[in-house]
Amino acid sequence: MALRDFDKNMAAVFAEAPALNTNADTAIISAIIDCANLQGCTFVGILGTLTDVNVTYAVTMEQGDDSGLSDTAAAATVGKDITRTLPSGTFADDLSTFQIGYIGPKRYCRLTLTPTGNNSGDLPFALVVITNALRHYS
Repeated sequence: MALRDFDKNMAAVFAEAPALNTNADTAIISAIIDCANLQGCTFVGILGTLTDVNVTYAVTMEQGDDSGLSDTAAAATVGKDITRTLPSGTFADDLSTFQIGYIGPKRYCRLTLTPTGNNSGDLPFALVVITNALRHYS
């Protein structure tokens, strides 16, 4: 039964607490995630009901070795830095999720969701990071 017990080998942390981006094209930037001693790091984005019929969004990921990401660089190469293509979408993506794994060589990473055309409605968004640590459990 131990092989099915994923819970003991992972942790979930808020990267961006649930927030309501109202009538604004303000980028939503996650916390910086320290990837030291991790086997895996997966960002899970959660979109609520998007009420502006003009809004679109794009997701980007940055990486670096400085804890404040002063050396930031795009993490966009599938198979080298990230596990799948960075998502983008429209108002039609109500109540949806996306996931993107960071597998790059840098110690720190963060994700940004940037809306465009969100001038008359709400864009509710939350972001959780699931990590798989290099720990051994008894």
